Amino acid sequence: MSIRWNEFPHEQLRLKIYKRHAQNSAARSSQSSLRHILRRKLPARNSEEHQRFIELQAARLIEHLRCTRDIYQDFVNERRCDPVLEAHWVVLRCAVLPTASELLREDVIEYTKFTQVPARDLSLLFGIPSHVCYRDISNGFGVVYPPNLDDTTAAGDTELESLGKLVEEDSLLHFEDIKDGGAVFQLHGGGPFAVDDQLSIHRSWSLCALQQQFTLVQWVHKRERLWHICSPWSEGLVSMFTAVQQELLAQHRALPFDSLVHMNEMLEETLRRIVVRRTRGTSDQLGSALDDRTRPTYVHAEQEEDSPGFDPRRAAIIRKVREPQYYRILTVEEATLYFQVTSRTIYRWLETGKLRSGPRRGSITIGSIRRFEGQRSQKRDSNGI
Repeated sequence: MSIRWNEFPHEQLRLKIYKRHAQNSAARSSQSSLRHILRRKLPARNSEEHQRFIELQAARLIEHLRCTRDIYQDFVNERRCDPVLEAHWVVLRCAVLPTASELLREDVIEYTKFTQVPARDLSLLFGIPSHVCYRDISNGFGVVYPPNLDDTTAAGDTELESLGKLVEEDSLLHFEDIKDGGAVFQLHGGGPFAVDDQLSIHRSWSLCALQQQFTLVQWVHKRERLWHICSPWSEGLVSMFTAVQQELLAQHRALPFDSLVHMNEMLEETLRRIVVRRTRGTSDQLGSALDDRTRPTYVHAEQEEDSPGFDPRRAAIIRKVREPQYYRILTVEEATLYFQVTSRTIYRWLETGKLRSGPRRGSITIGSIRRFEGQRSQKRDSNGI
């Protein structure tokens, strides 16, 4: 059966999550007391104490995310939502990911507040306009300038909230629609707090260095040096972000991909019609540019369905490639299954230009796959194979 997301009893499920998580239970008294003690020591900037505090925070975040996943998955399993993969994917995308973003945002604000991070450093590292950037002029209006480097006052609530807003769902992971395969993409770099984050670099350069006539290349080196000087709290933010991101990736890898068999059934009739059209020699209404030597792939996938070696996941990937009007990209993992080669071969084909990367990291355009197949087919024809 199916159930709409707005029909879920979200309030009841959240109560179950917090009850199971039981943050103030006696079993967690030792961790809670240690966290309170370390929180008071954060302004001292001791790297070991910061690392221990981040470990406790990350463990608490991951536990909460797993509780969220388990409670929602239990609900969809009890309702026999089908297909299972789609139901669990929706739980990850619509329940776990927003929870991760919200909890991480709160912990980032709390961590920098108790560390008493100077507002000046938030402007220099992340391009956040802070009170040390404003200058009063005669008519009462404030003008934004590069931050006053001599002002070491701690960031206020408004500035810390701006820092927390850097945590977004898409900055954690980007999800493709389940109809396009439900793949996830990790953006390049270590997140908005990392030393190599392009958006943070450009924001801080525009705010702090552009008026001082620093080039972007010069600013990258200066910002990187400052980022390391601000350690351990700069590293703490990245560690906390990475822990949540890796947990989301782990939950995605744990999705029941075997249930793709159920998803394939929805496309089965379409595939049969395509095979019939091709075996009868009719025109290809999908607009394929491939010749007859590539067409047996359809028949091959269909004929092996009842055999012990039939791979339903590869059959689903073949359908995606054959319907470019509905699907645009494959992941590297899907491409290895499609071509039945290793990932090293896929990356070599990308480097040599035989395949093209998609708009997201770890993706390959279906258009380049179809062109590559056409070139391989023409080569076989010229060699008389």
